[in-house]
Amino acid sequence: MNAQFPTRQNGFTLIEILVVVLIISITLGFAMMAFGDFGAHRKIRSAAEGFSQFAELVHERALLESSTLKLQLNSTGYYVQRLSPNHQWQALQSSMYHLHPLPSNTFLSVSAGSSRPDQLIIIMSATGDMTPFKVYFGSPAQPRLASVVGKENGTILFQKEGTS
Repeated sequence: MNAQFPTRQNGFTLIEILVVVLIISITLGFAMMAFGDFGAHRKIRSAAEGFSQFAELVHERALLESSTLKLQLNSTGYYVQRLSPNHQWQALQSSMYHLHPLPSNTFLSVSAGSSRPDQLIIIMSATGDMTPFKVYFGSPAQPRLASVVGKENGTILFQKEGTS
């Protein structure tokens, strides 16, 4: 019995398939480097903008209720407390003012308003005044993705810093 081997191939050899897989892997590797972190920076910027809007809300609440409020921010999140008549800070009853967590790997850099670079305490008074501050939100790789600036008159500004 003589087996006849075809002289033409139908299909791809293993080497051809491996070359195609290698080309696709290299292309995907370059695409991942070009597109970056797949949303981690966007989440941090969004959290910074959320903090800015939350600070504006707390400032308005201090004005409307004629009370002194404290907004505290650290690398894990931020929350609000009210100064009681006996001069003790107490948590507000509404869960909206309890701890708002920040995305993991959020790097904070406070450049004004605090002696600690990773923590910020903002006091908002019933008169509309507040502790002036500037805080940068970022990641360990890019520490200045966004900033929030608060002025003594109660103005709060959000700015995107990086472009990635």
